[in-house]
Amino acid sequence: MENSSFTNSLLSPYGRALGRKPLNPLLYCLYRVAYSKLTSLRFVFTWFEAVSGLKINLGKSELVPVGEVNNMDLLVDILGCNIGSFPMKYLGVPLGAAFKEKAIWNPVLEKVERRLAGWKRLYLSKGGRVTLIKSTLSSIPTYLLSLFPLPASVAHRLEKLQRDFLWGGIGEEKRFHLIRWDKVCLPLQNGGLAIKNLRLFNQALLGKWIWRFGNERDFLWRKVIEAKYGSVMGGWCSSPVNSPHGVSLWKTISKDWSSFKRFISFEVGDGSRVSFWHDVWCGDSTLKESFPTLFAIACNPTALVADILQVHNGTPHWDLTFTRYIQDWESEALMQLIEILYAKDGIGSGMDAICWGAAKSK
Repeated sequence: MENSSFTNSLLSPYGRALGRKPLNPLLYCLYRVAYSKLTSLRFVFTWFEAVSGLKINLGKSELVPVGEVNNMDLLVDILGCNIGSFPMKYLGVPLGAAFKEKAIWNPVLEKVERRLAGWKRLYLSKGGRVTLIKSTLSSIPTYLLSLFPLPASVAHRLEKLQRDFLWGGIGEEKRFHLIRWDKVCLPLQNGGLAIKNLRLFNQALLGKWIWRFGNERDFLWRKVIEAKYGSVMGGWCSSPVNSPHGVSLWKTISKDWSSFKRFISFEVGDGSRVSFWHDVWCGDSTLKESFPTLFAIACNPTALVADILQVHNGTPHWDLTFTRYIQDWESEALMQLIEILYAKDGIGSGMDAICWGAAKSK
C-alpha cells in the first residue's frame, strides 16, 4: 500500500510546483523503504492497541532526523508524532551535546541545591548533615559521573555546596571551615568523614569502562571501539587515540589506562593475552621490574607468556632464552625467577583473566 500523494511529491517532475524538491531515483528508492517501514510500524501500533486495549501516546513521541533529512513532515504524518532535534535527553543521558558541555550538569546542580537547602541545616546536627551529604552524592550525580568526565568548574561548585552545608551557620551567616575539604574526604580510619572526593569518584566510575573493555569481549560497544581504534597486546584496552577525529569521550576515558593498569593484575590461563615481562601476573610487580638484569638480555622482551610456556603431559616447562650466556652475578636472579615460575600452578590452559589488585598466588 502506498500513498500516491507521497510518491508524486517525491518523484514527480512537477515536484517543485508542489513545494518540494524532486528526488533522483536512488533517493526515491530510499524514501520508499523508509515510508514502507514507518507504515508497517504504524500498523503494528494500531494492532497492539486493538489487541491489548492500551493506547500509545504518539503525541509524546518524537522522530529525530540525523543529518539532513528532506520531507520530514511527510514521514512524521505517517506515525502521527512530533519532530525532535539534538541536543535531547534519552534515558536521562544527553544526546547530541558535547560531552564536556557544562550545561548538561545544570539539572544535577539544581537537584543538589534543593537537597542541600540552607534551611535544612538548622534542624540537623553535624552528623545529620554528613549523612545527608553522603545520601545526596550516592543518588543524584552518580549516573552522569559514570558516563562523562566532570568539568573542574562543576566539581568546584558541587564541593562548595557540600562545604557550605556542612560548616554553615544560621541563615546566610558564614562560618570558618574547621578542616580542609581534602581531609574531610579521607576514610574514617584515616581521620576523615568518608565523604566522596568527586574527582576521584568520577575517575573510578569512568575506569569501569576500561575494566569492561577488557572483560566484555563479545559486546557490541566493545567491538565498535576495537574496530575503530584497534587494541593493545592482549586486547585489554584500545590502542592510544592520537587523532583529532573520533569519539572524544572514549579518547578521554582511554587516556587513564596507564593509571588504571597500576591497580590490576592478570590470572594466566593459556598465556596468549598476557605479556611475560610487562604485565603483573607473577607476584606484586612485573618481572621486568623484579629482574631488570635478566630483562635487559632477554631475546624477546615483548614475549607473551604463551611464547615461553610449554606444557607436556600437563606439566609446564619454561623456555627462557637470552642474548648471551648468564654471568655469575646473574645466576642468583635466574634461579629466583625459575623458582617463582615453577611455583605457579594451574596455568597452561583456560582463558586469561584480568584481576583487581595483586596477582593471586595459587
